[in-house]
Amino acid sequence: MKPGRRRATGLLVALLLTLASAGAAAAHNLPYSLATLIVRADGAYRLELRCHTAALVTGLPQGHLSVENQAAFAKLSDAEVAGRTQLMAGYLRAAFRLAANGRPLDVPAPAFPPVAAIRADAAMTAQTAAPSAPVVLAGRLPPGARTLALTFPPELGSVLLKIDLPGRPPQTQALTPAEPGRPIALGAGLRPSPFATFREYLRLGFGHILPAGPDHILFVVSLFLLIPRWKPLAAQVTAFTLAHSVTLALAVFGLVALPSKLVEVMIAVSIAVVALDNVRTEQLAPWRPFVVFGFGLLHGLGFASVLRDLGLPRGQEALSLAAFNLGIEAGQLSVLAGCFALFGWTLRQPWYRRRVVVPASLAIAAVAATWAVQRTFA
Repeated sequence: MKPGRRRATGLLVALLLTLASAGAAAAHNLPYSLATLIVRADGAYRLELRCHTAALVTGLPQGHLSVENQAAFAKLSDAEVAGRTQLMAGYLRAAFRLAANGRPLDVPAPAFPPVAAIRADAAMTAQTAAPSAPVVLAGRLPPGARTLALTFPPELGSVLLKIDLPGRPPQTQALTPAEPGRPIALGAGLRPSPFATFREYLRLGFGHILPAGPDHILFVVSLFLLIPRWKPLAAQVTAFTLAHSVTLALAVFGLVALPSKLVEVMIAVSIAVVALDNVRTEQLAPWRPFVVFGFGLLHGLGFASVLRDLGLPRGQEALSLAAFNLGIEAGQLSVLAGCFALFGWTLRQPWYRRRVVVPASLAIAAVAATWAVQRTFA
């Protein structure tokens, strides 16, 4: 094989292995920490943080423990787990940043779930994931507090923060590791500006594709592989966009509901079907955009998972939903642009189909079939 071909094949294999491993680890299990801040009218607040607590107390990156780390954790006594929890609670208290009116506040001691709950968290895999018991910080804001800002420790990874204020529309912030949070207006009757809402939900939509949506990424890559030209791609991407926009809106507003397990299995099946169709034919069949539209309906239900967790701000539902959709589209176009950048030079080669389309599509179908089995028996 010529050096150029070896390079293309190596890049393709690396990309597929990365996506496969990401999908096995995430597969719509939260690849981030989810925080909920509740502030009462009397100034009392409660911050509930849902993360992989077992990874946190053992100093590991956020995510399910490997088999080796699970075995090591199981050997710890309850006293050792409790001791590590106390150490991490002290660290979090020092590493969290709370500020009211721009002035630092004392951080209350975090309350971790019981040792038994942390052990259950340690035993979870990507296929058996369930919401973790929260780590809780509870305190009271000083009188006259008009704004509140939070900065989370980097060990928590990216954080999706839902903000619940009395008599106010819910707010959200999507924060990268250790990124300072934007000040939250506490004054009565105030709400986040339309620009702030648009920006936050645009980031959420984009992040649901890159990097948090390996299954959606593989679906878009499958569309690209068969006919890698913008015009035929446009018909499929447009059908996919229209479909997922419809079911995303219907699911968020509670008008359509399917079991999440069924949705996740069918999303994996849709990837495998499109990938195998790439192997079966060299031409874009007239019916394929309609099939893509049907699969888009399923993916829209998958996209709705984040918005169901966070909700839509009252009075800004249409704006936030539109921004989330635009973020998804920006993520999908970024995937297509990456495909053109990575494989563009191979598209006119006589061996493109034999050495790129067929092996890549078979690999994608294998990954998707694995996800389908895992999600069926999870």
